[in-house]
Amino acid sequence: MTSRAVARWGVALTWLCHATAARADAPPAAVAPAAELPAQGMSPAPGANGHVTAPPGERPLPGPGATAFVPAVPGEWPLPQPRHRLLATSILGGSFNPEGVEANVRLGAQMLLYRSKDPAFRDNFVFVGMHPRINPTASRIGPTIEIQPLSVFNLKMNLELLHYFGGFGALQSFASPLAEFGVATRDRNVERGKNYSTVGARLSITPFF
Repeated sequence: MTSRAVARWGVALTWLCHATAARADAPPAAVAPAAELPAQGMSPAPGANGHVTAPPGERPLPGPGATAFVPAVPGEWPLPQPRHRLLATSILGGSFNPEGVEANVRLGAQMLLYRSKDPAFRDNFVFVGMHPRINPTASRIGPTIEIQPLSVFNLKMNLELLHYFGGFGALQSFASPLAEFGVATRDRNVERGKNYSTVGARLSITPFF
């Protein structure tokens, strides 16, 4: 390659480098502004204060900084109850005169009988499960069935196996329902060893209004 050809290639390469540098220093082209109203299924851009305003008839999804919107559902509160539920509740309570403490557990399955928006009919269900209870003097365990056809009426049926431990003065027997069974009498029976332990069963049907 001659010296003249090398000079030509050097001049061309120098011109190409200057053109590339000038293009990199040029300001970016202006971007056309988007439409003011978002397209269907898209989230609107935040306003000048950084907050996003929901379009009419829509509400934002929960969560900080959420910008997506879903159609508002009129009358969606209270939320509809599930048809089937598994329940587990526990209560620990005490009493005075007589003094005592009891643990109460409720386990089972609950099914909604029908759906209604009327407050008098909305809280309906049928419950089948167990309802064990224990305290320092006795324990109870057995199946329980609850039927609540209305919000204001509940029917509970229990079949319980009872076990009295024989402590704290329970259990005692008397010859007649008219016999004296006050605190002093029961204390004397405890001193004489007349309290005893035993087992039994109880069937109860209890309506609540």
